[in-house]
Amino acid sequence: MPKKSKVIDREDMIKFLIEAPDDTYLMMKVVMIMGIAGDCRRDEITNLTIDDTEDRGSVIVVNIPNTKTKISRTFTIIDKPDEEVHFLKFFENM
Repeated sequence: MPKKSKVIDREDMIKFLIEAPDDTYLMMKVVMIMGIAGDCRRDEITNLTIDDTEDRGSVIVVNIPNTKTKISRTFTIIDKPDEEVHFLKFFENM
């Protein structure tokens, strides 16, 4: 019997980001944002270092150097003015 992965939908993600206390869940929130924004595999997230991220004020640039396909890739995390959750504030609080 195949194993089905559990999926978090957008509403649950937004609810978690808004309602979960930062003093307990800040790291989980940042990891979730990076995983979703960069479409990262679990190994890619666990191998990230501080040197792989660059804060440019209004954007965070993340470089994934060791991917499964051996091709490094880069993605950005930005805030959209019309979104109810601002992702960059979680990175500022780290």
